[in-house]
Amino acid sequence: MQTTIILIRHGQTGWNAEKRYMGDSDIALDRTGVSQVKKLRVKLRKIKVHRVYCSDLARAVQTARIMFDGVVLKQMPELREMSFGIFEGLRYAQIMRKYPVIGGSFMETPFETMIPRGEHPRDFQKRVLKAFRKIVSLGRNKTSVVVTH
Repeated sequence: MQTTIILIRHGQTGWNAEKRYMGDSDIALDRTGVSQVKKLRVKLRKIKVHRVYCSDLARAVQTARIMFDGVVLKQMPELREMSFGIFEGLRYAQIMRKYPVIGGSFMETPFETMIPRGEHPRDFQKRVLKAFRKIVSLGRNKTSVVVTH
């Protein structure tokens, strides 16, 4: 048997609909998000899943619980979205108006830009890669699902 990892992004939240930077803010799914996840659940119902991992933020946990009711979830904070610090809750235009220098820098060179009170993109990358390596090593010859951002 081969090792399979299925990646699922959480359903829509109110902040997604409003095009706000959400990062590690703990925002729940909205009605549309719940509906999206239920539709995906129907499409994936025939796949045998051995393990389910998810970020510990509400939108990912809700998505995983709806998708895989009755399956034990392994919540991993390492799978959280990157913290966008002072950008959290803001729309792109608001960021560019309030923080034009740092906003412009982040858009042009995101891996070189540190958002105040946020997580450096390289640290985010390292954190998530470490989590994926762990998931792969624990799920050899199995099908694992990762619900994240």
